[in-house]
Amino acid sequence: MAELINNPYATVDWGAASQLKVMSHLHPSKLGSQQDIVDAVEDAGVDFAWMGDRGDDQPPWPWDAEPSGTLFQDAGTETRTQTDEYEDYHWDEDNDDHMITMYSDKYVPDDFVKEQDDVIETVGADTEYHEDGGLVYLAHTWDADNPRDYDYYLRIFSEWSPSDGLLGGSTYTRRCPNPEDDSIQWDHREREGMWDDILTELAPEYVPYLLTEDDAETLSGDSWDGGFDLRWLTIPVTDVGSLSEERPPEINDALRSGAFISNYRTDKSIDPPTVNAIYVDEDSKEITVDASGYDYIDWVSNGEVIHTGSTFDYGSNSDLGAYVRPRLVRQENPESGSLIQPFTFEGAPRDLESEFSRYGVARTGLQSPSDGRITLSDVDWNELEHQENILVDDGPITLEPPEETDVPESTIAHYDAQSAFGEGDDGTSISTWTDEYNGFDLTGDSPTLRADGINGYQSVEFDGSGDVLNTDTGANDQPITVFAVVELLGGESDHQIFWGDNSSDEFWMAQGASDGWNSISTSEGDRIDGNFSTQGEAIIMVAVFDGSNSFIRENGEETASGNLDSDVLEGLSIGDVGSRDNNWHGLAGEFLVVGDRLDTDQIQEWEEKLSENWDISI
Repeated sequence: MAELINNPYATVDWGAASQLKVMSHLHPSKLGSQQDIVDAVEDAGVDFAWMGDRGDDQPPWPWDAEPSGTLFQDAGTETRTQTDEYEDYHWDEDNDDHMITMYSDKYVPDDFVKEQDDVIETVGADTEYHEDGGLVYLAHTWDADNPRDYDYYLRIFSEWSPSDGLLGGSTYTRRCPNPEDDSIQWDHREREGMWDDILTELAPEYVPYLLTEDDAETLSGDSWDGGFDLRWLTIPVTDVGSLSEERPPEINDALRSGAFISNYRTDKSIDPPTVNAIYVDEDSKEITVDASGYDYIDWVSNGEVIHTGSTFDYGSNSDLGAYVRPRLVRQENPESGSLIQPFTFEGAPRDLESEFSRYGVARTGLQSPSDGRITLSDVDWNELEHQENILVDDGPITLEPPEETDVPESTIAHYDAQSAFGEGDDGTSISTWTDEYNGFDLTGDSPTLRADGINGYQSVEFDGSGDVLNTDTGANDQPITVFAVVELLGGESDHQIFWGDNSSDEFWMAQGASDGWNSISTSEGDRIDGNFSTQGEAIIMVAVFDGSNSFIRENGEETASGNLDSDVLEGLSIGDVGSRDNNWHGLAGEFLVVGDRLDTDQIQEWEEKLSENWDISI
């Protein structure tokens, strides 16, 4: 059972705390006069802000304009770094690696420095303004147009933590152009994706935070791109009296521990949600967010929404990983919301500590005998069995390479209702069925999850009147082999289970037509008819589309063969053929689509796997 090991808000006295509005990443050299900036910051209700320009500009000190009540002065800077591989990753001449420093003015380089690590080490050791040192976060880290790859950020956040002075990364700084077609990407969930990937790998040992910032270069702009007063932090602080200090230590302490909320909006007329309090009951193993101004609260773990609601039961949620983070959203304006920093756990059901991500890199804490950090990209798997002294935190471990996938190399797509939806809620409509192999996710009208589906296993029910899921697979020539685990619920009016998703590329797999056959067909060839179409019976159906060598197998036996002329599969649908209105009413459990003709042994091997997984006799 999961045990909570870190609540970033544990020291907050919500009943006594004041909610401070805190800004960072403001560019005074571009915002106007000092008095203009003071007036704008006060009008926005900001309690504290970091003012600082890029490393090749002069910081805005001395600061002569005095605020009437808002305390906002700190000599933060925006430092730019350039590594040897700069030419390989920068996306324009000004946007290299940007870092925001706080509680430190010790690192203002005249020129590019070599590594971000140098900045973190220098600022983190600067104790002039706080006994624990200065703070740094990486600007633009999670933005969709940042070319820095996952491995780079995994390395940074596994070597430096908030206790070292590196708080994490920021997003929502600007609209992000899609480099493929120059369109603008707006989906905030996409921008949080890399943060979740990093957390999935590093939690609970290392937990980088997400900060929201304006990167303001104008005081009047309302746009998402570089506007002012669209993104800020909320920091609950109890001892407001101590804020009379120029650099109040309470804000440093809150940032370092993650006791803050990151807010964003695209329209100044719509405020993001307000978090009033966060309560943790370790006896009942529940976390409750008391908030207002929201439409729903999602709880995200391992990059997936695992619960929606104000209270999360971490003691019983079977999808919980090593962290969970609440996200509050205003539905009327999806780009407005508030992000709560992650809670971390030990013993969670889906803690991926012993697994490896799709990026093929090691979890945090992995150390070589010399105490140097490594990633799996450094490992020669052929030699790994001879490495006996690799350490992780408190002792030796044995590393195993990731298991090879058991699907054929030529697999086009693989859909498995049991693994894709886990123990999903019975009766839930779905609009996406994830391809576990190539990312050809099925999307469309909403079939229904059935917890007690094929032989009691989680399945997807297509209703026979309009439910259909589609995807584009790209062009795939014959031969094509399709495995399907299905159960007919309807009758003689039901037809296409599987359909080539183009009217000229017709790969059919049908069940339940008037004469009781199962059939496969292409647009040019003859139909091949099988004979298994009984309502309520589960079937493992194999269709091989291979010209004159095409055939059908049903529950381990070949039932028909014939000639199907060549076509190209460019996409597929499940549950309908679309324009022909030949809907299928049945339960779908699993589909494997292979761009090859498998030999008899390979087919039988997969039939046996499906038989075992779905309790179907062959």
